[in-house]
Amino acid sequence: MDSQSTLKEEMAQVLQTVLKRELTAEEATAIAADMDHNKDNVFSIAELAQWAETNTIVKLAEDGREKDLNDMISAKALPVIVLKKE
Repeated sequence: MDSQSTLKEEMAQVLQTVLKRELTAEEATAIAADMDHNKDNVFSIAELAQWAETNTIVKLAEDGREKDLNDMISAKALPVIVLKKE
């Protein structure tokens, strides 16, 4: 397993803990992309903290709004899944 795969798995685990739900690799990748504000393919602790404080997905998870949370995550993951198939 390469380091990129390991980092993606670790990020998925962190997101699952924060969002209190299981995530596919595609969902975790799509959500992680939102954290990278300057789009350099790396997100800093500051970017992660800002995302956690301001992101709608986190707020939906905190409020227990499962349907809205599932819909938003699915919508974010769809473009990643489509790109992967091409």
